[in-house]
Amino acid sequence: MSDQAKLDMAIKYSTNAYINKLNYAIEEWEKATLLIMSREKLMYDLENFERTASDPNRFFQKEKNLRNSKHRLTEAVQRNNLYKQIDDLEASLDLILTKIGKELNDNITYKNRLYRDKMKWDRIEMLYMLNEERRNMFIKHDESMMIINTK
Repeated sequence: MSDQAKLDMAIKYSTNAYINKLNYAIEEWEKATLLIMSREKLMYDLENFERTASDPNRFFQKEKNLRNSKHRLTEAVQRNNLYKQIDDLEASLDLILTKIGKELNDNITYKNRLYRDKMKWDRIEMLYMLNEERRNMFIKHDESMMIINTK
């Protein structure tokens, strides 16, 4: 939360309209914060998992166990477990974000972005970012091979 947002909250909850809701607001924000921290940890785990599991180059590696169907099935089970945990947290988060929005007229943000929007796009953005990382690594590798071949 930016300093300005903190100042705005302090001013808001010191007014007559909200002073009686301060303790309730703190409790609800703390619940939301714990859920957000849990979700962000799972998103971190998912990103680390997808870094290898969504890499199409793994099918061309020498290690046979990375290419076989048993390994891909294990990956699918792991992915489904992570997605289910994230989905469960998002359902709980959606309820608390709605409650905080309606009852307290507050919007929870994460790095200056509405958390509800972040939840909506996180997985797509993460997979896109991983794809771009791979693409950039391929381009760098290709460029270095061109330099070697021209010598």
